[in-house]
Amino acid sequence: MDSGFDDKLRRIESSWKPALAKVFQTYIDLDREPSDEELEAFGSILGSSHNEVRRAIGRQAKAQGKSLLQNYVP
Repeated sequence: MDSGFDDKLRRIESSWKPALAKVFQTYIDLDREPSDEELEAFGSILGSSHNEVRRAIGRQAKAQGKSLLQNYVP
């Protein structure tokens, strides 16, 4: 791949991360785990497994002193 394309991919990825943090915050505020369908969608966006998505939400919740999905956080 050329460096211009790589730069574009990095910019796209960096814009997704803050957006997903806001989406994940909704689950934390509701104290609700995402459904399998929602996990599938997040996994497709992130290229991650369901458990990796759960860990990401769990880490964000833990940083706020919340216990949602803490069993997925090492």
